[in-house]
Amino acid sequence: MLLLRVMVCAAVLMCAATSAFAQPEVASREWENLDAGTNFGPIGTPPSCVSRAPARIDCFALGRSVPGSAPGLMRRQWNGSAWIAWENLGGDVVGPPECVSWGAARIDCFVRGSDNSLRHAWWEGAPQGSGGDITVGTASLQTDALFFGGWDNLGGSFTSEISCVSWDVGRIDCFVRGTDNALWHRWWDGSQWRDWESLGGQLGGRPECVSWSAFRIDCFALDPRGRMQHRWWNVTQWQGWEDLGGPFRGDISCISYVVNRIDCFARGGENALWARSWNGTQWIGENLGGLIKDPECISWGPGRIDCIVRSIWGTEVYHRAWELSWRNWERLADSPIYDGAMSCTSWRAGRIDCFDTSAYGRLRHIWWDGQRWWPSEANPRLTPEPSPPPPPPRVQSPRHAPAPERPPREGTNRPG
Repeated sequence: MLLLRVMVCAAVLMCAATSAFAQPEVASREWENLDAGTNFGPIGTPPSCVSRAPARIDCFALGRSVPGSAPGLMRRQWNGSAWIAWENLGGDVVGPPECVSWGAARIDCFVRGSDNSLRHAWWEGAPQGSGGDITVGTASLQTDALFFGGWDNLGGSFTSEISCVSWDVGRIDCFVRGTDNALWHRWWDGSQWRDWESLGGQLGGRPECVSWSAFRIDCFALDPRGRMQHRWWNVTQWQGWEDLGGPFRGDISCISYVVNRIDCFARGGENALWARSWNGTQWIGENLGGLIKDPECISWGPGRIDCIVRSIWGTEVYHRAWELSWRNWERLADSPIYDGAMSCTSWRAGRIDCFDTSAYGRLRHIWWDGQRWWPSEANPRLTPEPSPPPPPPRVQSPRHAPAPERPPREGTNRPG
């Protein structure tokens, strides 16, 4: 009798999940496995992938060169025509990387060391390289191949994943949750690393920071109650914390596709995708439905947002896009049950590349080329997927689910 009840409950919940996404059924799409035939690679931690130039992608993850060895930072790159084999960069690393690029000849990666300090590795173009050179100041740097610069220990002690942004060439700002649960900040000003500073607050998880222009940073985090908190740097000083409501859970994903616009996404109390958006004058909120794990959202141009999520079961990947209005959910691929975050990047308008590590520690890849998602079901590169049937009418999320509170009214605590 107990077994029958469990089976009925599971069936009801699965039907609710299908209804919440309100999308047509499509054939299962497999990910591209970037570790097929290799004996090493990621070890299951989320990757961090960046694009520093058109048709260039660099992916980083914790991995091992041989089974049983200490984990190090691994790098794999797409050079425009092929994936280059994994490179082990070593380092004293225990947490997933956060990587950023301020230009075609520079990548900076940050990880948590075994002593919970911030560790930094960087790559830079070779001086006076041949082909694909750019000029930074008076120096010519090669962009075809980046050279490993080594490791720095930036100190500190923190308990969250890292969030770093770059709002100009030669500028990086990194943020973490300290052992006191406050937001802590350290930055590279173009010539040196400045000391850690506390920005206060009480964080319940990882901060998420974005920049819409030079001298502007907006940081978001959930407090221990799951309410979204916001603090921002506006040219000369940090503004105080403001409460954007909740409750939410998990990690936040924020983007800015134009000056004076921010869109943040989080999982609501009913596991639906919620948006909190600053439209230039006020914060607004919207329930986008679904039954999800933490979102990964990206923009490849003004007025465009793409959110990629796992279902709450962890077995399917879904996509929803904004372009003048929100489109319906679509299922992209099946996925083995896995809770790790995805990493998406874009190297041109109309292009998205998303990566995760499977439950077996393999780096996987799915991408949008401007017309369709790849790989197709039949062949990962040569056979296009048939167009799906027209989507059904939009279905609302469950009526009795608890919903986050409304955002502050217009003019209340808005960014300056």
